[in-house]
Amino acid sequence: MKKLFSILAAAAVLTSALVSTFIFGACTPEEKIIRIAASANPHAIILRAIEQELNNQGFELEIFEQGWELQNNVLAGGDVIANFFQHRPFLNNWNIQNNQNLVAHAGIHFEPLGIFQGARSDLNSLVSGDRIIFPNDATNGTRALNLLEKHGLVNWIGGEEARNNVLSNWQTTTQGVTLYPVAAATLTSHRQEAALAVINGNWALQGNIVDLRLVYETDEVGAAYTNVIAIRAGTQNDPRIIALTNALQSEHVKNHISTQFQGMLVANFD
Repeated sequence: MKKLFSILAAAAVLTSALVSTFIFGACTPEEKIIRIAASANPHAIILRAIEQELNNQGFELEIFEQGWELQNNVLAGGDVIANFFQHRPFLNNWNIQNNQNLVAHAGIHFEPLGIFQGARSDLNSLVSGDRIIFPNDATNGTRALNLLEKHGLVNWIGGEEARNNVLSNWQTTTQGVTLYPVAAATLTSHRQEAALAVINGNWALQGNIVDLRLVYETDEVGAAYTNVIAIRAGTQNDPRIIALTNALQSEHVKNHISTQFQGMLVANFD
């Protein structure tokens, strides 16, 4: 009788465990969870395109959509194993300013910087009193000013000094036109207050102003600003990082980028 009760009790425990697994799902081991911080558009959208592939390999992808201001901090603090929002020049500058050593592990795509219509619909129609707005951070600001120079709207007057976004080192080619740096995330909302606006591709997508782009960077220039998967130093051999990188640097993602983002993104796996 005792043996019978033991068998029945064991069966009950097994049944309970099976029911719990069926209802609540099996717990994923920590070493199979890929936690990554990302900007909502386009980075999180790209990540969702590889979610099924990672699931097929036994990994669970957890995407934490955050503003760019927080993502390097949460990566350095260990809350995620990677982030996806920035290019190498931005990361290098952040590391210097914050005494950190985050690593640009794998390039995925770049977002060509463009000059967009504001009050003016032509690059050659600027007049005195007009304003050109562009990103106020050091890396994208310098990048924007170089683009304006390429199209004859500003001149570099900083001599032998390294290119930068210091306004006194630049001069507009139309007298009375001013340069005005603003936060990158607000460029689309301020665009109509300016004659022209220099805007990153991701913000143009979110602002639904793709059709208002007048000119944009060449692929050669844009590739220097390829958005990367950033990780902590020493974690490059983590199976989760390897799986994430392989899934992102795939023909599937390349096709997804080319068809989903209206030319605002260009795949560049490096």
